[in-house]
Amino acid sequence: MLKAIEYVRAFPLGKAKIVELTYKSENVVAKRIYDALGFVETGEILSCGEVRAKLVL
Repeated sequence: MLKAIEYVRAFPLGKAKIVELTYKSENVVAKRIYDALGFVETGEILSCGEVRAKLVL
């Protein structure tokens, strides 16, 4: 995940403002990792039950 964020921050495909992802709400390990990386939940829960989170670059 760190490499992916680093790649996006390098703007190889143009300037990005945010990185978005989703994860299962019961996956507490994923939540901890994404929280530690600076991702913030948007409050949106998809119909499949996944939580949407974003990282502002």
